[in-house]
Amino acid sequence: MESHSMDEQIKGKIENSSNKKKKRFIFFGIGLMVFFTIVLGIISILNIIPIEIPLIKKPSAKQLDKKQEVRKIGFLYTMDPIIVNLADLEVSKYLKIRIEIEGNDIKINEEIDKRMPQIRDIIITLLSSKTFNEIYDREGKKRLKNEILQHINKLLGEKKVREIFFTEFVMQ
Repeated sequence: MESHSMDEQIKGKIENSSNKKKKRFIFFGIGLMVFFTIVLGIISILNIIPIEIPLIKKPSAKQLDKKQEVRKIGFLYTMDPIIVNLADLEVSKYLKIRIEIEGNDIKINEEIDKRMPQIRDIIITLLSSKTFNEIYDREGKKRLKNEILQHINKLLGEKKVREIFFTEFVMQ
């Protein structure tokens, strides 16, 4: 009988220790859930109530006006698309391009209209002298814009054209 009661005592101790482990696990889980709930609450409060920490001095209204004055959009002239064969000899490649010309004043649009055949000729001649490798990357396009800008300003006699924009650029 004693062995039977000793077995029961051992079983009881095992059950008690496993119950204690379960209780610890449950309390740990509840504590973890409470912790994450608090953290999520703090995060949501911070998102609702933004805290401004000035790391950089904010520009004054006068400085913002100066920045806006620096780069105001000029008067834009949209050209019809131009399609040319590129100068690649080994493989036939072509370029379809649409250009926007930005001028310094409204009168530039009238002058561009009058000189459009010459401007298109300049651009077609320039584009057809280029190879795919010369104009496929960002730097090549940048150089091409600069060349077009210089040629058009040379034709118009003054620096009337401020910028050249490619609004369509397809090579095959």
